[in-house]
Amino acid sequence: VSHDLKTPLARLRFGFEMLEEAPTPEQARRYLARIDEDLSAMENLITRLLDYAKLEEGQIKLDFQPLDLNPLLQRLSEPWSDGANSLQLQLHKTPCVIAADPQYLMMLINNLLSNAQRYAKGQIRISTRVLTDAVELSIEDNGPGIEPDHYQQVLKPFVRGQTDGLAGHGMGLAIVERIAS
Repeated sequence: VSHDLKTPLARLRFGFEMLEEAPTPEQARRYLARIDEDLSAMENLITRLLDYAKLEEGQIKLDFQPLDLNPLLQRLSEPWSDGANSLQLQLHKTPCVIAADPQYLMMLINNLLSNAQRYAKGQIRISTRVLTDAVELSIEDNGPGIEPDHYQQVLKPFVRGQTDGLAGHGMGLAIVERIAS
């Protein structure tokens, strides 16, 4: 946490120093844009930390409701379909109704879609299946994947995949795991 907060703080400090010395209004606007990005990164990390802490401490009162996954997945996938990756929906023909808290189910799905968008090499597939006594939701991508001996590790806070050279805090899958639990 210290590293993930100190890095954008250091960039902010540097950005403000550079802003004071900006030779042109255009350069000042660029520095302000970078400062805004760093503030957004810090806000995102703090939000994820608070979400995880609430989930970890069991301070959340879940509001279980019957939800059909298919229309929810169609709606949540729309913003992700405009990216560099092709997004395919393979949803079961009949309703896929589950009992879930809508807010936390959406958080779980968005975290998985964010990971898929980040690591995919062109393809993301979202599918649902109705089993005898359950509904299966699958979000897959054709990225490098996680080594089997790291499956449990990446579910811990602040742990990121070994192939990871991308930005992130290692909180997404930890939050997904806590919501699913």
